[in-house]
Amino acid sequence: MSTARLEITTNRGLEDLVIEELRRLAVAHGVAGFNGEHRPRGLAGWAAVEADTSPEVLTSLALRLRSAHHVVRPIHAFALDGADPLAQIQAEVAALDIPELADPGVSFRCTSARHGEHPFTSEDVARAAGAGVRDHAWRAVSLKGFDVELRVDVHDARCTVGVQLTREALSRRRTGPYRPHMTLQASVAWALLHLARPEPDRPPRALLDPFCGSGTVLLEAAARWPEVRLFGGDTSATSVEGARSNLEEAGHPGEIRVGDAREADRVWGGERFDTVVSNPPFGKRIGRNMSFATLFDELLAALPAITTPDARVALLVYKRGAFNHALRAHPRFTLRHARVVELGGLHPAIMVLDRAG
Repeated sequence: MSTARLEITTNRGLEDLVIEELRRLAVAHGVAGFNGEHRPRGLAGWAAVEADTSPEVLTSLALRLRSAHHVVRPIHAFALDGADPLAQIQAEVAALDIPELADPGVSFRCTSARHGEHPFTSEDVARAAGAGVRDHAWRAVSLKGFDVELRVDVHDARCTVGVQLTREALSRRRTGPYRPHMTLQASVAWALLHLARPEPDRPPRALLDPFCGSGTVLLEAAARWPEVRLFGGDTSATSVEGARSNLEEAGHPGEIRVGDAREADRVWGGERFDTVVSNPPFGKRIGRNMSFATLFDELLAALPAITTPDARVALLVYKRGAFNHALRAHPRFTLRHARVVELGGLHPAIMVLDRAG
């Protein structure tokens, strides 16, 4: 049995969750010899996986990941050790036999991510790699209608070459008629839900997102737990209507209300939720006269009235100091898990709480 290897990109801070998710998929499909490494070669936002199976089987499983962005088949890696690193990149790529480029009729494009101090840009790397492909065999370049995407990434003094197997990021799965410009990445929504309820035999029964926006968390929850009862709230009537439309189109209608999360005990009086998962505002929507400390304090004060004694709460928190200060003032909740993730250049934290009685 051959060993297949893939490398997978995700948000920084979620690398281990990618490996855990793919491991579960591999076990469920009888794939043996699975091994994973988060941050291979020290690369944040990357995970590497191997398994005793065919490349086709491992790829088919990886393409089902909900915690990932892109799946890459690694081809080659080398150290940049010459006086002209771009010429070296061109020569190394020219020496490669890439099966995806064997057909003379295919088109390609090269993309590059660069980390570290270099006298060249990512665009320079992509151009040098493209020239290397054409030195090997002429293939048409197409920036949009390409058949093959070659990734040539430079991290400090090391260059890696691979074929990206995902045309669109796996995390770009926004569906439904309401698609605002700014919305939570689906991969991070998945991580919030997974960390709130990681136990396969303890799915949530009733889940609330009190800052639901377009409904990303609720849509991910429905995909993960089809039997869960979904509830959402938002101060924006437009968002509430949009979330309703998105859930209905996905075949998972929930109860969505206009309401302030800080008044959740009034908005949701009579309901009891065993799971609360949400992405509170990072800044603009908080209002001129509201501080983060007040927001978190009032939210944590309202939640006990609508949660079960064994409830879990998972929040994506930007102002961690203000949240920790509020948490110390509310002993009904204890910190179960915390991790920092990267999201659009920001570094919020996923904070998972247990309700203490």
